[in-house]
Amino acid sequence: MIPPQLRSFVFQLIDATNSGAVQWTPGEWPAFFCSHKDFTIHLASRPREYDETTLLLMRIESPDGSLAFFEVSQYEEDFVTMNALFDSVSVNASNMAQKLQNFFD
Repeated sequence: MIPPQLRSFVFQLIDATNSGAVQWTPGEWPAFFCSHKDFTIHLASRPREYDETTLLLMRIESPDGSLAFFEVSQYEEDFVTMNALFDSVSVNASNMAQKLQNFFD
């Protein structure tokens, strides 16, 4: 579940990612990193080993070194939101929107 204290942050992060206000970098697939205003955010997808459930994981490191992390499984309501973030991050990190501008020309 997305912790209630971070719910609005996640929605703002989706908007900022879609608008290009924050930039993501690909990590070892399927993972991405964002460094913005001395914060580092790590977003990854992985299967849970014992039952193959898909998990989306977020880790946030603040400028003072504090860490917060959470995961959302494919069976939770918040998975739809986190998957939307993951998809937006994937497009952002690959710069795919720019690369496709002349696709139909």
